[in-house]
Amino acid sequence: KLYNVCVNDKVGEAFYNYLLEHDISNFNNKIIPQTSNKSDAIVKRLDTVAQFIKDEFVLQKRSIKHTVTELFEYYVGVCTKKNTRGYHKIDFNKKMSEYGMSYK
Repeated sequence: KLYNVCVNDKVGEAFYNYLLEHDISNFNNKIIPQTSNKSDAIVKRLDTVAQFIKDEFVLQKRSIKHTVTELFEYYVGVCTKKNTRGYHKIDFNKKMSEYGMSYK
């Protein structure tokens, strides 16, 4: 019912006239306001390594100071549990480096 009331030629014409009366020259359709939907969309596009870091360390407020082997094994376990395809060890290490994580 609401759709039929709001989406019709009369409402479309009223909205068009509204826009004609307002300066929208600075409107940038590429700037999307920060909303929970936008945040959800960003999170869904994270690769498995970023998701792993976020879920297992950042949100849990846990230290990420582990050996590379320990982190990778933990990552593989999380991917297996979530039934997601993870990176191989070399690619995992590259991703960790891209995110500013280095090992000594």
